Order: sequence, then structure tokens, then C-alpha cells
Amino acid sequence: MKYYIKAWCSLCVLISLLVSCNEDHNLVPTGTLYLNVEEDQTLQTRATSEVTYESLQVAILQGEEDTLKVYNDYLTEVKGQRLVLPVGKYTVAVRSNGADGVAWETPLYQGAEEVEVKQGEITNTKVICTIANTKVSVKYGDSVKDHFIDYQTTVSNTSGSLLFTRDEYRSGYFTPEKLTVQLKLVNNDGNEFILKRVYPDIQPQYHYTFKFTLSDNGEDDEAGADVNVTVDKEHKEITYDIFIKEEDELFGKGEPKMTLEGDFNADNLISFRKKEGVNLPEAALKLSVPNGIQTIQVKTSSWQFEDLSTFDLNTWANAEAKGFPSIDVKQIEQTLDFKLLIERLLPDGLKTATHKFTICVLDNLYQESEISFSIEVKPDVKVGIGTPIVWAKFAVLVGESEALEDVSFYFKKKGESEFETISGDAITTNIEKSQFTTLISNLEPGETYEYKALADGSETDWEEIVMEEAPMGKNMGFENWCEKDGLPMPWADGETPFWGCGNTNVNLGITTIKAIMTKSDNTDYKEGKLAAYMMSKTQSGVKFGAGNIFTGDFELSGTNGVLKLGRDFTGRPSQLTGFYKYLPGTEIKKGEGSHLNGEATDLCSIYIALTDNKITIDTGKPVYFDPSDEAIIAYGELPLEKCREQKEYTDFTIDLEYRDLNRTPKYIIIVASSSKYGDYFEGRENSQMWLDGLKLIYPNSLSEIKQAK
Repeated sequence: MKYYIKAWCSLCVLISLLVSCNEDHNLVPTGTLYLNVEEDQTLQTRATSEVTYESLQVAILQGEEDTLKVYNDYLTEVKGQRLVLPVGKYTVAVRSNGADGVAWETPLYQGAEEVEVKQGEITNTKVICTIANTKVSVKYGDSVKDHFIDYQTTVSNTSGSLLFTRDEYRSGYFTPEKLTVQLKLVNNDGNEFILKRVYPDIQPQYHYTFKFTLSDNGEDDEAGADVNVTVDKEHKEITYDIFIKEEDELFGKGEPKMTLEGDFNADNLISFRKKEGVNLPEAALKLSVPNGIQTIQVKTSSWQFEDLSTFDLNTWANAEAKGFPSIDVKQIEQTLDFKLLIERLLPDGLKTATHKFTICVLDNLYQESEISFSIEVKPDVKVGIGTPIVWAKFAVLVGESEALEDVSFYFKKKGESEFETISGDAITTNIEKSQFTTLISNLEPGETYEYKALADGSETDWEEIVMEEAPMGKNMGFENWCEKDGLPMPWADGETPFWGCGNTNVNLGITTIKAIMTKSDNTDYKEGKLAAYMMSKTQSGVKFGAGNIFTGDFELSGTNGVLKLGRDFTGRPSQLTGFYKYLPGTEIKKGEGSHLNGEATDLCSIYIALTDNKITIDTGKPVYFDPSDEAIIAYGELPLEKCREQKEYTDFTIDLEYRDLNRTPKYIIIVASSSKYGDYFEGRENSQMWLDGLKLIYPNSLSEIKQAK
């Protein structure tokens, strides 16, 4: 039986109207919503399982997509139930549970339909759910298996990554966007080699197969690889046959190379004042692409390119009109001169404008290289405004002037008439950059403020800044719990989960056991009425596991756990604080690793990361959390000396160390475990941990932010 990507489910929505009265006997028109799944037997040949048996989430949205109600399990919470709604217009949105980002053999089904509840009428509607992501498989030819003792491929994009080991036969599902494929080979001598390819044109509902085979015509392949592409549009299948050379010295050769030339500083920045009669700076990009250019993509962050933030330099007809040089895709060596571009870049009125560019070259062997640079254009005025630094509770205002002896700022909340004058010792000047700055603290997250810069008897117009939000996370005190499939879960009934845990029902064939290692504790807590309680133990002799709680989702693969870490989050806190208590076990050491290094007792763990990708931990591979992952923007963990026994509740503070102050996170990961090395099935039986009162602390100045060295 052959499985294709396309699948759908139908949700029949039957709406009948009832009229109920409130306590004042005023008529309040309401409707009763019935949802039912319409089974389609043809799905058996189009998907790995019928959509009607998927775990579906149903959301009732009202107005501007405001969520009125969320049901996490269609079968148990919605099917056959009467959902009473006031008369009005709604959107019924349906999607798979636990299928965000990347997943093994778990496609994301989703669909939505608008429906109007009318008094005295019955309305029928249907929600069509289709697969919204991309299927990926990896195969290895016999020649690879014969010549290498180990081989594995990591497939990744911004949603996460999956590791396809030599014995991995499952397929993965990804969000439909550019895929990076990295092959690691180990030859008979134990030498390791990496082959990396990038595939930008990835479409939803297609099945992509990457097959690696040793090349039998390597003499003509100077880059060490070649690619054949087979497209079956009828079945929506695309196969990339990637031929690799056995000669290890060829790996990594022939990749595109880019070098900036001209007046760029160490941060790839050119800064100048747009002034008549002053020579413009020089800027150029030297390209070396031995295998020919397939695409050369330009991404911009600039007010002059708001209409087109991404384009292919080779195919965009207006590229030269905007000042970009022409490109010859067949030429191996060439230099792109940005002289005309610099001439046409402008300040933003009386403000300094920073024009950011990222150029990404993909060659004909699917090898990619990327470089970023910025061009800062200052206006020809006595005083101007530079780019401010804005976080949730503080801002650094930047003024620009060649005269720095008498400078100041006006500052106020938007809409207010009175303003504060900031001058004197509150101002820091930088003669080299012709800038003056001031720090303003204790501002309100999400608020809008206005300011002016004054220098040399002149002043700017009022300029706005909008403070970042300071989200605190949900259920940080672990007061909300529910029961799902007979298991305690750290969220309230009907609530979209923020926290997850490893509790699960394990099917052993002849019996099913409830693996409960995390639950609430109403007898031993620090704040409120409940705390999270975790215990490490072996479940019915099956496998050792650590009690844990984390921001993300958990699924079972056989008897192994797969953690999908990360919840939507755009804040930039500087610390995580809270309270914990830890009683390590001393019984028989579990697992085959040696991470405890002879410790007499177990160790606990708490860590936090801000990322722009979700991260998957698969204990069956194993794939572990790596604090050096490129997706991590900021990271912090409980110091080792504090991971030991704490007989009473102890407060802790974890500093987040930022690796980049310019990247805004998309996800937050917080993990606590009663066995620090539980991912490796290593720890001590009956280690116990309590966690309560978590808080995120937001900084009031740059000095409160730790930066990676």
C-alpha cells in the first residue's frame, strides 16, 4: 500500500437554536453547536492513519479571532456533546494536537470554517482538514552502508530538527520551508566527515526523499557531490539522489564563499552622514561560487525596501533600479559593487536609518553560504536621532550631533503634555560616533513613549518608541492541574497547555501501565496551595525515568519519550527565579552512562533557554538537549553545586546569558527534572523534587543583562 500526503477530515457542524432566560427573565438568544466527524474510508490509502482517529483540538473563535473556547480532545470533549453559544458569527478551527514544529510520523492536520449562529434556524457547515506540513524521508544506498561504519543525517529548519540514524526508517514532518540536510559519515579508519546541503523550495503536502549513494563517476565531480532530482507531481513526491565521493579529502570543497570589501568595520557595518560634497564610502562583495549560482537571495530590513523584503538578485527586474549590481550566475569569480546602492540609500527623514542586508548564495550542488551587513545613513542636520535600544522596562535613547557640548533629551509618555528634560550627568557622549545617549529605566512594558534630541540650539521632532512586552508565562506557580486519560497534567481543564510532563500510559501488549512521575502536591508547597512534585523511578521494571516538568509537549515512541521543547514567547527576561526542594535517591544507579561520575546521590536540574526554534529530545535515538545549539539566543541553568540535596524549600535565581542582543526569541524553554541525566536513563531511584513560585525577571538596564563572552 502506498501512502500519499494529501488527506482530509470533515467535521459536520449542526447548529440548532435554543432560547434561554437569565435571572432577570431577559431573553438571551443562544445556539447549540454539534460537531461530528464524517469518516471517509479513502483516507486509509492517503495517510498513515485515518484523520478521524487523530487527536484533534477544536477551537471556537469569535470576532477578531478571539478564542472563546478550546477543546483539547474532540473525541472525548466534543463529539456528541451540545455546545451552547450566543447568537453570532464564529470560526470553528480544528487542528491536530501535539503536531507543531517537527515530528516523527505525525502530520499536522488543520482547517477552519466560518459559521453563523442564527436564532430560529439550523445551520450546517463542514470543516475540511488537510495536511499542513511536509513529509521527509532519508535513505542510504548499499554503497554507503558498505564503505562507512556509521552515518546519520540531521534534517532541520526553523521549526526544529530530526536525526535520521542508519537504522531510522520512519518519516518526519516539518513546517513547509527551507530544509537543511547535513550528513555525517564515519569511515573505517574512524575519520568523520560532514556534507551539508540546503533545499529552499519546499512545498506543503509533498513527500521529499533524500537518498545518499557513493558516486561512480567522481572524476568530473570537483565538489565531491552531485544531485539528481526526480519529481512525481501526480503523487506529490520529490526524490533527491545525492551522490557523494568516497575520497574524504573532497568533502567541504567547492562551497560558495563571500567576502566584504571596502569601508566595513568589524561588525560588517558602514556608517556615514549623507552630506553634499562628502565622498561616499566604498562597499563591495567578492563572490566565489565554483559550482555556479542557482539562486542569490537578498533579505532586507530597510524602510526603503518595505514593499519587497526578500528577492532573488538574479531574477528581480527592479534590482538594478534600486541600486543593486547585476549578477552573472555562470561566472565563478565576480565582485558586486554597491556604489550605486549607497548613493540611493537615504536617512529616515531626520533620523538615522540602518539598512540591513543578508545575501544568501545557493549553488547548483545545493551548497549554501550567507553573509550579512548593514549601512547606516545619518541625515545632514545639526541634531538627529539614532537607533534606540528598547527592551521591556528600559530604553537607551540615542541622539546624533557633531556638537556634543550642550545636548539633552525631552521624554514623556505618549499622550501626555508634560515632559522630562534629561541633561548633564545623565548624558553619555561618544565623540568618535558623534552620539549622545541616556538610559531611562522603570518604564512600563508595552507602553508607547515619545522623545526629542536637542543639540547645538536645534531639536528633532518627537519620536516614538514602543516598549517590548514582559510576558510572565502561564501557571508558573503550578496551581492549575487537570486529569487526561487518567493522568495528572499541569494545566487547567479547557486551557491550552503551557507546561508538559512525561506522564503517559505505556502499552506493554498484555497490559497498560500508568507512568506517573509528575503530579501536584497540596501538602508541601511554598506559595499558593499547590506545588509541582517529581519523582525518578523505574516503572514496573520497564525503564528508569526522571520526574520532569517542562514548557512543551511529550509523546511516547515505544517505551521511549520524545520531548518537544518550547512554547510561544517573545519576551527577553534576564532571570528566572523560584523555589525548589530536593531529596536525591541513593538506591541502585540506573542507566549505562557515567554522567554522575561516581556521585553517591542523584542530582536535580533546572534550566531555561530562549530560542528561535523548538528543540526535540528523543531518548530513543538518543537526541539530547545541547546548550550550544544555534537556535538558542539566551541560556541559563541551576549551578551544579545547587543541584544537590535541599531538605527545605530554597530560593534560586538563574541568570540568562545572552548570545545575541539583537535577536528576538520565538520560544521559551524551561525544564526541571528530579534526575539531571534522566535523558540518558541515568539517575537514582526515588529522587524527589518540588518546584514552586517561578517568576521571570525583566532587566532595568543593559548592565543587568549577562552577555556570553
